[in-house]
Amino acid sequence: MDLKQFGEQLQILRKQARWSQEQLAEALDQLGRASLPAEYRVIDGTLLSRWEHARTQNGRQWKPTRTYILHLIHLFAAQLDLVRAQQWATHAGYAISPAELQVWFPPSTAVPNPAVTNAQPLAMPHNLP
Repeated sequence: MDLKQFGEQLQILRKQARWSQEQLAEALDQLGRASLPAEYRVIDGTLLSRWEHARTQNGRQWKPTRTYILHLIHLFAAQLDLVRAQQWATHAGYAISPAELQVWFPPSTAVPNPAVTNAQPLAMPHNLP
């Protein structure tokens, strides 16, 4: 677990998305309220700052729960890929399987066939002179 790396990446992703901490807190709050009530946590700018700077207080490390890691991956899916999302979660101390992330990073079903991609286009029959 490397909360410092997790926090640095969170800050980079948030800034790339041009979100303030308050905007990210609002988005996380909306996702959190849609989750199971037992997993809901109040998220605010102070907590996000603690996450981004890997702060500890009275020996307690401030890190998101597993549910909020998934919410963060959801919010930043456009900026991540499957491997980066898994690595990021690992920095926060969570192992996230590809199956859990397939909603945002579906397995590729289209594998190009080199024989087809390198072939000459087929001439279509027509009745033009």
